Order: sequence, then C-alpha cells, then structure tokens
Amino acid sequence: MVTYVVQLDWPAERTPHLDAQLLLKHLADFEPVVAAGNIRADRDGTPWTVEVCVEGRTPRQAAQNALATVEPVVGMRVTGFRVRDSSRCEQLADLRDAVPDLIGEAELCHLLSISGDHGARLVREPGFPPMVVHTAHGELWDLGEVQDWLDATPN
Repeated sequence: MVTYVVQLDWPAERTPHLDAQLLLKHLADFEPVVAAGNIRADRDGTPWTVEVCVEGRTPRQAAQNALATVEPVVGMRVTGFRVRDSSRCEQLADLRDAVPDLIGEAELCHLLSISGDHGARLVREPGFPPMVVHTAHGELWDLGEVQDWLDATPN
C-alpha cells in the first residue's frame, strides 16, 4: 500500500451548516484516512476543500477510499478530487506516531467519573506518571502511561 494526498472539493452552499473543526475530528477517526486538514470555506460560495492522506495500491484506489470515507461524513457527493504524492502524508504520519495521546486533569476526571478534587489528588499520588507538558490550560500526561499506572494501582 502507498499513501497518497487526495484533495476533495464540494460546493459550500450544499453544506451551509457544516463545521470545519467537527469535520476534521470526525475524519481523523476513520481508516484508511491517515490525516485530515487544510479545510477552506467561506460564505461567498468558495468550495470546501479537504485534503486527506489515504492508503491505496494505486492513485485511483486511494481516491475511491477517500470518497468512500468523506462522502458519508459530509452527506453528499464530492464534486471533484485530485490525487498527489504522499511526502506530506509521511511527515504527518511520522508526527502522529511520535506524539503520544495526552490527557489533562479534566479528561482524567471524566474518564474515571471522579470529582475535580479527587483528580487533583490523584495526579499528585506517588508514582503517578510525570507530566509531559504544561500548557496555558493546565498540565498534560501521556495517556498510555496513565492507563498503565491505573492498571497497576489497586483501587
């Protein structure tokens, strides 16, 4: 299998209530989509453009896979597409694989169905995985390390 960039276009007026960020999030959950991005739309009828990195044995198969993935999400037939080389996809896939899934304190509380106070105490427990990064919104931990710690910690 080879990964190709497939650019898909459709008229903005046919999906006036489509939210770009929600579409990106929804597409990122699908296989064979490797990454999704570069969505552009405006109120003047400029077409929506989505670039996805899709695997296929040939460029044609990659385009078919992209269409089969995107059309049900947007709820209409895509009006045009282009297939290009995959150099950008390889960089995105490498970056995706290099960056761990991160979890913040609020997500941890939601995941475990615990209060914010309990979550604040939990992340300070001895042996709790070290924080990976501190952002303006709070601290983030590697989700895999947190899950491993939870599995190894009684109650």
